[in-house]
Amino acid sequence: MEGPVDAEIVAAAARRFAKHGVNGTTMADIAEDVGLGVSSLYYYFRNKHAVLERIVVEVNEAPLRIITDVRASFADPAEQLYAFIVRDAIALCEFPFDINEIHRLAGEDPDTFDRYWTDRRRLQTDVQRVIDEGVASQVFRPVDSALMALTVLANDEAVQNWYRPPAVRARPGVNQSLSPEAIGRHLAELTLRGLLRNPENTPGGRLDPAAPGGT
Repeated sequence: MEGPVDAEIVAAAARRFAKHGVNGTTMADIAEDVGLGVSSLYYYFRNKHAVLERIVVEVNEAPLRIITDVRASFADPAEQLYAFIVRDAIALCEFPFDINEIHRLAGEDPDTFDRYWTDRRRLQTDVQRVIDEGVASQVFRPVDSALMALTVLANDEAVQNWYRPPAVRARPGVNQSLSPEAIGRHLAELTLRGLLRNPENTPGGRLDPAAPGGT
């Protein structure tokens, strides 16, 4: 169970990883930020990747919570998928460090990050289930649902390659005025128009996908 010191270490490490990257952060850096000696830090975490492992659980926990919530909040598969994409994009825009770096590190050490890959497979399966239900109900056109689920997740995550938070947008030379919600709605519209049998019938105009419960 995570205690207050564990949580403080994880928060400090996340800030370091966001600013300097995982490879640019040392255990000594994290210890300094928390106000611990390095030997004391090793009492809580055996190495830097153990700290990272704790953090990356959140990478999948957030979208898993989102997909569970939208499936409970909306009956129609198109509404479920639209709401998932919007909320997932918002969460990714606000995530404190590069998810692509997480994928790379988890791929290099699959044993350490076994929980990450288990949750990742569950997420893909849950998104695929929404697509399968949409195809079965003839709301969506016939597609390879596994490939489509991967495409949805990849498109959402690609936002991190170019989105910049407000503090960065304010710097000279950075022109980025779109909000995370506007980005999410754009991705959702593109995806649903490619899936729906009637592309004009996207659900964005009849619900608020960014609000809990769709209200």
